[in-house]
Amino acid sequence: MIKHHKTGTDALLLNEFVRLSSRDEVLDIGCGEGYIMSRQLHCRLFLSVDVNPAYLSLWKKRLPLPSHYYFMIADGRVLPRILRKKFSVIVCNPPYYRIGEGRLSPYYSRALARHEVSLKLEDVFRISASLLQKDSRLYLIHIPSRLQEILVTAEKHGFYVDEIHPVKTGPDKSDYVDLVLLSFRNKPSHTGIYCTFHVSNDNNECFF
Repeated sequence: MIKHHKTGTDALLLNEFVRLSSRDEVLDIGCGEGYIMSRQLHCRLFLSVDVNPAYLSLWKKRLPLPSHYYFMIADGRVLPRILRKKFSVIVCNPPYYRIGEGRLSPYYSRALARHEVSLKLEDVFRISASLLQKDSRLYLIHIPSRLQEILVTAEKHGFYVDEIHPVKTGPDKSDYVDLVLLSFRNKPSHTGIYCTFHVSNDNNECFF
């Protein structure tokens, strides 16, 4: 059980970035505390999945939710085998670091969230290719040092960049990009690099 948890900046950013309609059927892979689902209550269906059972205590705090909103404890890699439907949108805030990059936390929950202990970048696109409907969207947040790998992996699995947004968490004058928000479609799309997100370090507010 996770007793103390603060919603991360990456979850806040991803929630602001996704554009969901009342017609969308959404799958959130690696949902963590379920923050995005709890803020997007207008969709036709929303399934949030995480491999870590420690989040159950946080999910209970999100209740009640609409009857067509669900949580599931499962390894994301098996979803194509156990789910019998496809989705119009997939959202994913995956682990950013490969095993061997940086310090692997001795705490299981933190290690799962930060390092590719379970879900790898390749898995995200493989799962999405299997579970997305035709002409559908994948929203992703990641670190800029892996952007080239992300684009190559996306192309390998039949995804085309729709939007790329660099994210800065420092002052406006800083040139350092901390994160990258991306959206993909599984059909050819126009690539747009739009305005940079900025985040106030004091209160985690997202703005353009």
